[in-house]
Amino acid sequence: MRLRFTALLAVLLVPALGWAAAPAKPLAKAPVALKTLFPQGKLIGAAVGNDAIITPSNAHYDAAYNRTLLQNFNTIVAENAFKGWIWKGRACGERGCHNVIDFSHADRIAAFARANHLRLRGHVLVYYHVVPAWLSQQTKYDAKQRTWVYAPTHEPIRVLLRDYVRDVMTHFKGQVFEWDVVNEAVSDKAPFGPWPAWNPETCSATQHCDFWETTIGPSYPERAFVWANAVDQQTGAGAQLFYNDYNNDAYNGIDDPGFSHPLTKAEAVSDLAYKIQHTPGAHIDGVGLQAHLKAGTIWGKRQRNLARRYQKLGLDLMVTELDARIPLYGKRPTRRQLRQQARTYASVTRFVLGTPNVQGMLLWGFTDRYSWIPRWQHGWGAGLPFNAQEQPKPALFAMEKALRAH
Repeated sequence: MRLRFTALLAVLLVPALGWAAAPAKPLAKAPVALKTLFPQGKLIGAAVGNDAIITPSNAHYDAAYNRTLLQNFNTIVAENAFKGWIWKGRACGERGCHNVIDFSHADRIAAFARANHLRLRGHVLVYYHVVPAWLSQQTKYDAKQRTWVYAPTHEPIRVLLRDYVRDVMTHFKGQVFEWDVVNEAVSDKAPFGPWPAWNPETCSATQHCDFWETTIGPSYPERAFVWANAVDQQTGAGAQLFYNDYNNDAYNGIDDPGFSHPLTKAEAVSDLAYKIQHTPGAHIDGVGLQAHLKAGTIWGKRQRNLARRYQKLGLDLMVTELDARIPLYGKRPTRRQLRQQARTYASVTRFVLGTPNVQGMLLWGFTDRYSWIPRWQHGWGAGLPFNAQEQPKPALFAMEKALRAH
């Protein structure tokens, strides 16, 4: 997913723009809990935006949010609490150097999952867009070692990242059933290779410059899966290992041998998954389809083609970050827009239910009250199946209808 790190008060206290403050209308009917309708073996989950709103002792605890979350979902994922921001530094002593990691927020989400018998998905171990400033600002090229190093200790960057992957996976051994090992390593434009190289003089936090590709090399995704597999084997955790990306959810089913590069990003991502599969020491179980969609997008043949492509590779898919945004620009969504959004959610639900190698679907949140969309997609919003008052929208009933028809 793209970087969605915001200040706590903005996440907790600022409602979604435009229509969010409108009073809730009475329900035409009471919705049925989604998780009770999903067939056995399929997951239905949501991203938890912040640990504060699920912690009863916290001033920002949201009881209604918790009721809706627990009623409808059997799986959760942390929106930001597992990302690289938790990596606070490198400490050295007589016994060598080790990572300093703040697990406090992530631990509260993990504890919530355990207490409520929810499956916990880990997002994410290696993400080029979330590199701690203490690391990127103190990285230099060491000509003697012929590699990029962390200047204060002269340790190669690849060693630091390898140790970070080990430390995080070990900490959550037996708690996380599935990890996004690498996120968004494939660029948006043809030939869909790595993002532009990182340069400490020119890259800012808002630019797409891949720190890991520059400091470790273009094969860093494969290396990350080697490291993750080694940790999983050593700890006996048995977690599944996924690659996750966006705009990788449609495949026409045609490979053109006349082109020297993939025709779509979806093909580039599946090619990367194939490379990981054939990297000695690496293991990959599947690929995440983020599915940040526009309302009105309908999933069908091209997504089924994509699933068959991965099935041939022996890989699973997971819809990992679903939402369906609506252009609002300060207005409330129209009935037509809500119907379009409902059709989007229904089509994705049918795809998940009807495709054997799709594990399930996770929404990127579930209520517009805490959605990332208004803050990162100017003028857009209302992308989730519950409104800002945590009342169900047509999208929720469309999902229910698709589930009952399956």
